[in-house]
Amino acid sequence: MTQKTPLFSLLFALWGASSLVLAHTVITDQATEGTSLYTGFNITHGCGFEDKPSLPVIAQSVVFPNGPNAIVTRLDTEEAIDLGDVLVGGAHAATLINPAIIQNRDVFDINESISDETGVVRGVHYTEGGLPPELDAVLPFRVSGVTFVEESCATKVRARIGIANWCHHRPGARRADVWIGRLTPVFNDERVVSIGFWPVLTFNRDLASNPLPADCGEGYEVAVEPSDESIDQYLPVPDFIPGV
Repeated sequence: MTQKTPLFSLLFALWGASSLVLAHTVITDQATEGTSLYTGFNITHGCGFEDKPSLPVIAQSVVFPNGPNAIVTRLDTEEAIDLGDVLVGGAHAATLINPAIIQNRDVFDINESISDETGVVRGVHYTEGGLPPELDAVLPFRVSGVTFVEESCATKVRARIGIANWCHHRPGARRADVWIGRLTPVFNDERVVSIGFWPVLTFNRDLASNPLPADCGEGYEVAVEPSDESIDQYLPVPDFIPGV
């Protein structure tokens, strides 16, 4: 039977997280194989730059790594692999994250899921808000459980999710914080892009019910992240400036 992790668990995670982690926008919980997870995007500060005061977050956008061109990497060797060799049904990356956005107007008045032509939710835009920089917020969502291929040696899948916090419509370094691990053709401003850092949603293999094969040793971890094309299609929000 598929189990569920309640949303209130992320509040305990917030209490226990380090100040370094909370300096970034993160996903606050990890998922266990076969378990639906209720979690959230955690906003911990506004958009600042150097010694200038931070500005309120007035919108947020998200892009999930669940498109047909998602980048899948075995982390110990950095080689590209097939997600279908790791997750049941993973040949179609949409089965890795099947997100459902939970309606919540505490921070943003408009919560809009962005789907592709097949109906898969590829991203979300939160707009019409104003979160003061000294306050935190959690934007809730749900993902369904995944199943690891029994023959694989993977112990974790780390889903790298692109998130942008938008703070004003004008040019400048305080217009946004863009939490993606690299620059893209559209998001090309090093002042606002978190090069080398991704918000990560981790899916853990249930080693008790689905142990590694004997010849796997300690196994390995896998990362999946959205392509540049997906980021540049789903992360921009109308009337905000993504790059230079």
